[in-house]
Amino acid sequence: MSNTENFECEYVYHIYTHANGKDLIFREEENYKYFLDKLVKYIVPIAEIYAYCLMPNHFHLFGKI
Repeated sequence: MSNTENFECEYVYHIYTHANGKDLIFREEENYKYFLDKLVKYIVPIAEIYAYCLMPNHFHLFGKI
């Protein structure tokens, strides 16, 4: 049984993640740029991103598919 949920079109979603324990997702400044480059390449073509916040150990995306 899968525990994944499907996204529905025209809904707004708050997508976030957090690193485990005291680990970091973004260890260096270049990691932020890499993440944003991938966001633009893969997510922006299929979703409207209204806001985002990137922090060393977690991030938030707010957008509509």
